[in-house]
Amino acid sequence: MRHLKKGAYGLSQSGFVKLKNLPFIMMIGCFWAGGQGLYTAFTNRNPTVLSYEEYVRTKPSATWLVITNCQLDLARACYLSYLGDKNPNQYEYYVPVRSRSFPTDKIYILLKTADPGLKATIAEMNSAKSPQGWALKNLKRVFPRQDVRGLVSCGIDLRSHDHDELAKVEKVDKDFIVIDSDAQPSFAAGIAYTVGGFAVLAALVLYSNRKTEAALCSS
Repeated sequence: MRHLKKGAYGLSQSGFVKLKNLPFIMMIGCFWAGGQGLYTAFTNRNPTVLSYEEYVRTKPSATWLVITNCQLDLARACYLSYLGDKNPNQYEYYVPVRSRSFPTDKIYILLKTADPGLKATIAEMNSAKSPQGWALKNLKRVFPRQDVRGLVSCGIDLRSHDHDELAKVEKVDKDFIVIDSDAQPSFAAGIAYTVGGFAVLAALVLYSNRKTEAALCSS
């Protein structure tokens, strides 16, 4: 299993400036998440169902997918964490997905999952004296056959740094996608984020007006 790094974040002398800009960042984030959520919900009323082979051949633009005829490769699962953090159990795994009928070396799909059963298998395999030997004795657990369903992570759901780290997974295709397991489009979530963005905007306008009034009164 491979450990990939997340971007490291820390306070520097510019920390105050970052804190001051936090409301603007929150507003932009809410509008971005809301717009993306609403667009995804409008353009994906129903999941697109296709086999693994059909996905590789057609690469559909739909982002709510159910992909059949799949086999997971838990032996090559990886996780993203902050530098120095060695506890993968708190994170989600990114599991290579292959064709059940015609497995190839090239990886086109990574499944983002926090499934307790899959995580337990990975933990048991990694804690064995010989992970490779354990895997050979438990092939059905290490290479489970199951359909993959969920939303393709993009935009605000998959930061460019994380995408670049995941691209380092061995034999991953340059146009690979990440499917967030069992995620579905949500109008409610999109509306909630958008309303939140307008709420922050209103608060900023109110704060700016009061600051201007205070400045005029003191002059």
